[in-house]
Amino acid sequence: MQYRGERMRDNRSYIIKKILKQKYPDSTFRVRIEKYSGGESIEVYTDLIKFPDYNRLTHLEFKLAKEGLTGDDLIEYHNIKELNENNNKIEQEIKQLLKEFYHVNRDMFGEILLGVGNTYLFINPMERLP
Repeated sequence: MQYRGERMRDNRSYIIKKILKQKYPDSTFRVRIEKYSGGESIEVYTDLIKFPDYNRLTHLEFKLAKEGLTGDDLIEYHNIKELNENNNKIEQEIKQLLKEFYHVNRDMFGEILLGVGNTYLFINPMERLP
């Protein structure tokens, strides 16, 4: 019996963790499922995704433009770009593994339909864990 103020447990978070642990056994995962009017979101937090320093990246891009250099001329810039590419690759792998758990309904123009029970999936670094 569920009492007022209590949240009902959603066992999908355990299933999602189990799927992710099979593929990435040495990594840490936290899964939060938030339900709201018209849909829900699944937030996956993992240590596989590293939070890049976007301020530093912007600073380096300005420096490159000012000095007329390319990204290959600065190792730090190359490292941050490589980190972003790795994050994107891992995020796509995780989304592929969890494709059964999320869906977004769209109209014929590709716009997201509201109020139809969309489930969004977000992959975040552990540093963003609230």
